[in-house]
Amino acid sequence: MLQTPRQIVTHGLLLGLLLTLLAASGFLGVVHWYSQTDRLLPGVTVGLARIGGMRLQEARSYLEEAAASDQRLQAPLALRYSNQIWELPQLQVAAAPDLDATLRQAAALGRRGSLWMRAKEFLVGLVHGHYLPLKVDVKEGALLAHLERVAEEVERPPQDARYDISLAQFTDEVFGLELDKEASLEAVRAALDAGRPEANLVVRPVAPAVRKADVPDGDWYQIARFTTPILAAEPGRVKNIALAAEKISGQVVRPGQIFSFNEAVGPRDPAYGWAQAREIYQGEYVLGYGGGICQVSSTLYNAVLLAGLEVMERYHHERPLQYVDPGRDATVVWNVLDFKFRNNTEQPLVMTARILPGSPQQLEVALHSPEPLPTPVRVEEDDLRYYPPEMEEELDPTLPANQRKVVDEGHYGLEVKVYRVYGSGRGERRELVSHDRYLPKPGKVRVGVGNAPGSEKLLNPGIH
Repeated sequence: MLQTPRQIVTHGLLLGLLLTLLAASGFLGVVHWYSQTDRLLPGVTVGLARIGGMRLQEARSYLEEAAASDQRLQAPLALRYSNQIWELPQLQVAAAPDLDATLRQAAALGRRGSLWMRAKEFLVGLVHGHYLPLKVDVKEGALLAHLERVAEEVERPPQDARYDISLAQFTDEVFGLELDKEASLEAVRAALDAGRPEANLVVRPVAPAVRKADVPDGDWYQIARFTTPILAAEPGRVKNIALAAEKISGQVVRPGQIFSFNEAVGPRDPAYGWAQAREIYQGEYVLGYGGGICQVSSTLYNAVLLAGLEVMERYHHERPLQYVDPGRDATVVWNVLDFKFRNNTEQPLVMTARILPGSPQQLEVALHSPEPLPTPVRVEEDDLRYYPPEMEEELDPTLPANQRKVVDEGHYGLEVKVYRVYGSGRGERRELVSHDRYLPKPGKVRVGVGNAPGSEKLLNPGIH
């Protein structure tokens, strides 16, 4: 029976579809068989080594030979940021290639998901191939140590907008830079795996806490001011006071922010410009770098009290000072003792500090706010008690009997309470700020025993 042209086309399509299904089922059978073996998919290439179709152990041996002859790790890896480049010796941070991790990734091809998904990966391997980098076992500690050294050159802290007292205006803020070490580590790891000669470091901007646009326009009111005389005007001391005043002057303290004197002034080290000058250590005056900056922290402390701000951390010296009343000082020691206060107002505050001319010169610290102080504040001392030093006696056979010679006067101690008083008259409110006690230091006096019976034994303690 003859077929019509339409029947011929229909039968041809059915036959083609049948053959396609048979081919597809055969292809899927091959895919299924492959996924049950330890053979890698066709078209798999690791680095420069073609290992498609090999068994895992055969592929491992082949990769070991390829890695042994690969000279890429002998060359330095270039770490790049902007126009800066640091050379990283790859052998310092990269061990032998991680064949286990590489082969696990290669063996997973064509063995994940449904049969159709595996068939797709198989087909991609046949047509385009699968390229995998030869993973490198990175010595993470050594790499992070190298990135830390790079960070010292790259990073810079942000600079807040601050008030320039000489220009009577706010300066612009400056964004900082920070090396993202984790992201940079991954970038280096990817470059080592892929055998690329360089890696781009990840550096992120760091926003300043205070921007010029955030500072209110308009009038600023001086809400507190305090001055102390610079009585010991040695060059090193004056230099340190001026440097510390410069570091805190113009800083903006945001509402709710805790200001740290140590954080603002930084470590007292000659590398940062500090000079040697006298300072109190264990009750005695000794030479030390940064000597004199306690006058800045003490002057700021009094301005903070007069502004009604909350004191978070403060310590008094071991002995009373000359430039400020007892109970009104604030000593600071880098990484040990700090002076901190909190801006407990709803407005930003600006502090200014400078040395005023005169004889003696005066250190001035003032606090400014967009709003005037709502209630007047004053500071008072009360319950002041003095404790004279005890005198320790030492017998001295070189002095005539009963003659006394003071060799160390020691220093007196005292106890004092400091109050902050808000308002005046009937509506005033008193707040105890501190209750300090400065311990006395014993003095020393020599008492003569010369020409007294038995004094020759004191002169010659070895003769009996």
